[in-house]
Amino acid sequence: MRIKIPYEEDNLTIDVDKKNIAGIIEPKKIKDVNEKLLIHEAIKNPVNSKSFKGFLSGTKEILIIVNDATRSTPTEKVLDIIHENLKEKHVKFLVGTGSHRKPTEKEFIKIFGKYYDIYKNQINVHDAKKSEFVNLGTTDFGTEVLINKIALKSEKIITIGSVEPHYFAGFTGGRKFLLPGISAFSSIEQNHKLSLSPGSQVLALKGNPVNEDMLEALIKFDKRIFSIQMVMGEEDRVCYASAGNIHNSFIKSVNFAKKFFTYEMKDKVDIIVAVMRKPYSRDFYQSHKGLENCKSVLKKDGIFIMVSKCCDGIGKQAYYNLLKTWDSPFDTLENIEKNYKLGYHIAIKMVEFQRNNKFWVISDISSKTLEKMFIKKKYCIQEAIDKAVQVKGESAKILFNLDAGNIVPLIKS
Repeated sequence: MRIKIPYEEDNLTIDVDKKNIAGIIEPKKIKDVNEKLLIHEAIKNPVNSKSFKGFLSGTKEILIIVNDATRSTPTEKVLDIIHENLKEKHVKFLVGTGSHRKPTEKEFIKIFGKYYDIYKNQINVHDAKKSEFVNLGTTDFGTEVLINKIALKSEKIITIGSVEPHYFAGFTGGRKFLLPGISAFSSIEQNHKLSLSPGSQVLALKGNPVNEDMLEALIKFDKRIFSIQMVMGEEDRVCYASAGNIHNSFIKSVNFAKKFFTYEMKDKVDIIVAVMRKPYSRDFYQSHKGLENCKSVLKKDGIFIMVSKCCDGIGKQAYYNLLKTWDSPFDTLENIEKNYKLGYHIAIKMVEFQRNNKFWVISDISSKTLEKMFIKKKYCIQEAIDKAVQVKGESAKILFNLDAGNIVPLIKS
């Protein structure tokens, strides 16, 4: 059977024996929908909130917090709906970068579209290390909640976000606009350290300390918020939207996303081919999410093949700097929690996985760099799959996840 494997703008074609294929997961197709109507209806019928016009009334200044370019959130499409209501207001924007870098000019246009020229002088970018912060106290988990001063000075806030599975926060969206979105680097680091807990898993909210820490930070924030949240389908098209109270609208979107972004399987497999698409394919730090989304359905001593261009290289350096000091994945993990730095959670999750499995990558990252992370670079996807079948045996079962950044395979209970 011939299968096309996306690799950014290119397609890599492979041939696989049908008997070896356990499943092919493709981006979820959606029926023809009117995206603007979905967003409009969500805003028109908010959950546990005043109407949008009612929310805007009584104030002249509005702050809108939006995602950066690492999410496919359709900010421009939302602005198409609400722009008319904002004309009489003084509008400021804050791009919630979390610990990411400032967007490039090209990325600003991707985020704001035609509204970039309109609002260009009213756009602020959060900087986790250089922005001014206000301390709102400490959570029960020990996270010091340091929030961008711009948000604290704003009377009313609109958040525009998207909801999809997240490998240790359970889901993106909702409370994440605050932490990590507009929080200080130290706050983000303290929160992400909780990802070392077994409860911090993809799709999990209850009992997930990362999520619960974020929720506690949001309670301390205590601002009037109108939240607009969407679930994105194939080709970054909106397939669901909810709005209003940030907690209630988030849960509504989560309930939809939980069904939309999961793929049920009967049994675990010997080999997984995980394809990372934009924006997750930009660097290895983002691409790692594909491993976390898929690894639960891989048998012990299985082979994981990740396909991701990683044109920006490995991304954040901390996890790489830690890994290259080790001689093997079996080196001790002692003192990691005590000396935790942002990104270490990736190193830990990777080596724990590699103690029992093989990790191969098709990427533009050099083999020398990957070897320092105990990962074997493969230059040809066909050769990698043929070799994996040779290693695991002629009856080996392969799962192809062609949207591994979003879709989570699960064993049917």
